[in-house]
Amino acid sequence: MRVLRASLVLGAAVLSAAGAGAFAGNLPDSVAASVASPEAVVLGSIQTLSVERCVLAFSVQATAEALGGEDAFRLEIWDDGALVRVAPLSIPADGAVHTVAGTVELPHVSQAVPGIGVLLADDQILDFEDPYPASCVPTEVPTLGRAGLAGLGALLGLAAIAVVRRRGRGAA
Repeated sequence: MRVLRASLVLGAAVLSAAGAGAFAGNLPDSVAASVASPEAVVLGSIQTLSVERCVLAFSVQATAEALGGEDAFRLEIWDDGALVRVAPLSIPADGAVHTVAGTVELPHVSQAVPGIGVLLADDQILDFEDPYPASCVPTEVPTLGRAGLAGLGALLGLAAIAVVRRRGRGAA
């Protein structure tokens, strides 16, 4: 357990050293400044992320102190400095390593800064991925070009002529 804790502290030191420069603009500067210090015990990490059809699938590992009960934490989704989604998570506070997986529906993702920022946090930042390549744009509705619009106009014109001719035959 001491080796694991030392590894986690070393990992926090590496994150802290690289933290401020690693944020590519999806997470705001105030969040970048609050990366856990090397003295803090890191309790969680992002394991996997994937985006398909505007849904972010994630898997995280977290360890809570053995105090009993539940330990709550969250997965935050940031886009261009704005918090767009929060997924509340919890694990038993039993000192064991737990894996939590789930999905979060993404809103429209702006491309001012490509991708999204994904942050795992408790009272402090536990892990982050920024930028994570993701795009979610509203579905485009196909529209007619000039040729399609002209074709549709011709069909409507032929239909109108057919209706007028049919009425003309019935009136006589």
